[in-house]
Amino acid sequence: MSLLSWLKNSLQPKTPGLPNPCESKTENEAETIVAANTSVNKLTSEENPKKIKRGEYQNYDENVRAKIAVYAIKKGVMKDTRKFSTELNKKLSESNVRSMKKAFLKEQTRHVNWLKHSEGNDQS
Repeated sequence: MSLLSWLKNSLQPKTPGLPNPCESKTENEAETIVAANTSVNKLTSEENPKKIKRGEYQNYDENVRAKIAVYAIKKGVMKDTRKFSTELNKKLSESNVRSMKKAFLKEQTRHVNWLKHSEGNDQS
């Protein structure tokens, strides 16, 4: 098996748009194309390093979420963020507090509506 046939069969370009060594006419040309493609692939992979994985998500149980939401309703999101960040020793963002507050209010509204609906069915 000649070097040219080995190069043509095994080293297809990984990056689109690069020349294909299969289309070369001589072994020297194929080797040059493979070397150039390898260099381009190496440079492009260094420019785009693998994405850095995000850290762990913070998990809060239902009781803590409820406390955070109630405090946010009473005192405000910013005070709540400061208080519970220091209390839990975790960085708590304002957007997380706002989303907990919103979810809590939505659940309360759903619960109240369910109670009203069930009372209406009991009386008929």
